[in-house]
Amino acid sequence: MGAGGRLGWIAEQNPVLRYNPCIEDAMGAIEDTRKRLQDFLAPELRELTARVDALEPRLDARFDAAERLASELHGRTMQAMGRLADVYELRERITGIEARERAS
Repeated sequence: MGAGGRLGWIAEQNPVLRYNPCIEDAMGAIEDTRKRLQDFLAPELRELTARVDALEPRLDARFDAAERLASELHGRTMQAMGRLADVYELRERITGIEARERAS
């Protein structure tokens, strides 16, 4: 594309538009607007990026802590389920023994 961006390229390709001063003014206004937006947004984006970069380590630490807690709770839950399975097995065995004693 030409130096004037997309509108510049369109003007370069169309002889009717190539020499139209209104198009040149419009292209200039568009370029000025684009530059002003970039001049305004670039520092804001850098500031936001810096803030996000500063938050990342804190968020990583929180996620790591949450993962450790979840892992610990999972371990405890699995142990409790194992104990419950043992209790259930003992209950079934006792029920069987009691049933045999009643039958005899």
